[in-house]
Amino acid sequence: MTRTMLMTTVALVAATPSFAAPATPAAAVSAMSASNPFAKPSALPFQTVDYATIKDSDYLPAFLAGMAQNKREIDSIANQKAAPTFDNTLGRLENSGLMLERVQLAFSAVAGANTNDTLDAVDTKTAPLLAQHRDYLYLNKKLFARVKSLHDRQASLKLTAEQSKLLDVYYQGFVHAGAQLGPDKQVQLKALNKRISSLESAFGQKLRIGIVSLDQRRFQRLDRVPSLGRGDPDAGEQAGDRGCREEEPAVAALSERHGRWMSVIVRKRIGAPTQSPQAEAP
Repeated sequence: MTRTMLMTTVALVAATPSFAAPATPAAAVSAMSASNPFAKPSALPFQTVDYATIKDSDYLPAFLAGMAQNKREIDSIANQKAAPTFDNTLGRLENSGLMLERVQLAFSAVAGANTNDTLDAVDTKTAPLLAQHRDYLYLNKKLFARVKSLHDRQASLKLTAEQSKLLDVYYQGFVHAGAQLGPDKQVQLKALNKRISSLESAFGQKLRIGIVSLDQRRFQRLDRVPSLGRGDPDAGEQAGDRGCREEEPAVAALSERHGRWMSVIVRKRIGAPTQSPQAEAP
């Protein structure tokens, strides 16, 4: 789980003004039934997501339960009395948050490719909660102290090359997420990042709606461009730029500015000359 967070945390972390545990409703956690597909790893090869068993209603309870489970794991690692070692700190972090990782990977794939109103609502609700959860990890003073202790003693730990690299990645992830900032700066960072996480979710949904709402009647004329795959592919190649330029007015006729931006992408794909949207008349 943490390895997924390390790739997404830098400017997207968020939390409440004080460093309290994320407010995951206990009732919501217990609402996830044992039959939820995310309650245990997939039985498919390589634990591939079994999308056939997942309903849209499964995601939100799995997100909430996964965050609650991972929070308990983080607390256990950060509060242990034993001196930090690679195994009892980074080893345990690497094996934490597996349920949350399962639901995040599955949800991001579905929401990115085939979303709907239900999934958009889940995204809107969980975006700030997930950002808050990332802060609970990366702005955790006790946990960062353990990671920093290992990093400061790295040369004497006799780590393998892989372990040493992992320690560097974790340490840099904590630092970049704001672990070394003072309390006042962390409060500001949390507030900013919480806002960013919600805005990012809203922007992504509005962008999708804007693209879908392009003038479909005009845009569908593109299916006659040979190199888009209709008819004989060899014939499409022979048509070359001539066929593309014949259809180019249909692309340029898109009236909205986001449509013009989209036309640049389409013309780029079919090999026709492109023109910057800024160069076109409003």
